[in-house]
Amino acid sequence: MRFYSLIFTFATIAFTPTALDAKGLETSAPGTMPAATAAADNGNEKIETRVLDLKDFHGLNINSVGEIYYTRGNEYRVEASGTAKAFRQTGILVKDGLLTTKQNENKGQGFDGNIKMEPLTLRIVSPSLDVLINAGYITFHTSEISSADFKLGNSGDLIFDMQAFVCRSIDITNSGNLQMKCSISADNYEQGNSGNSNIKADYNIKNSFKYTNSGSTEISGTLTASYVEINNSGSFAPAMTINADTLKSVTSGETKADIYYKGGKADIVCSGNGDFNMKVDCQDLSTFASGNLKVKIAGTADNVKLDGSGRSNVDMTQLNKF
Repeated sequence: MRFYSLIFTFATIAFTPTALDAKGLETSAPGTMPAATAAADNGNEKIETRVLDLKDFHGLNINSVGEIYYTRGNEYRVEASGTAKAFRQTGILVKDGLLTTKQNENKGQGFDGNIKMEPLTLRIVSPSLDVLINAGYITFHTSEISSADFKLGNSGDLIFDMQAFVCRSIDITNSGNLQMKCSISADNYEQGNSGNSNIKADYNIKNSFKYTNSGSTEISGTLTASYVEINNSGSFAPAMTINADTLKSVTSGETKADIYYKGGKADIVCSGNGDFNMKVDCQDLSTFASGNLKVKIAGTADNVKLDGSGRSNVDMTQLNKF
């Protein structure tokens, strides 16, 4: 029988845009204006579609509102649809290797949520996509992202609508609102959340899975990995089936977990407030509480150790009931 490791530990992961810099073109899209106009929107503007002569990008930097449909292909194609006002408000260009949208009314200085934006729909084809930075309000659609390494940084509002995520390494940082629903395969996966994350995913991770939460996270699905580490100093609510060599859950915030764990060793460390409903099939299970910890454990475990200086309420009446 093969065992895996799982560790839950919560800390802050910094997303570094400088690490994403790459040489590229800076080409203004045909038909877009360098600054916003004061034309009134009467609500009856027609939707127009423009094909933009933009290429040589490997990622996206979004500071706009709308939807993005991405397809991997051998050539570059960027098609934008929206009202004339949407085109006046939104600049589209390639900068530092990233297809970039900007708020013209904000002089391209990030994203100002107080500016009322008309939505644009972008249909994008490129040979590769390994970076997505979003500060706007976007729904991102694709059937699959496949690359060696992928970085996602979200400080806006992002709905990630994707069937499959297949990469060597995946690094996600969220300080905004993030919704994800997908199947994920990678050698290594790392995610840091200081905003709000709602995730429904099935993870197949060869090596390590690390999740750091100081915000609010709801996550459900299945997870297989060699090593899993989750550190929570915020609010964390997992409902997961986990198969790993070692499981360690460290929380200094509030964790409410519903977990089926199968593997080698499970460690639960709580200096905050923890409420764990666990079914296990493992060799070793230990808890350490210096805060408030409530644990209900069912299933089988060869060795069990309970320790701590805090308040613990551990129900093991359904453990090792042969």
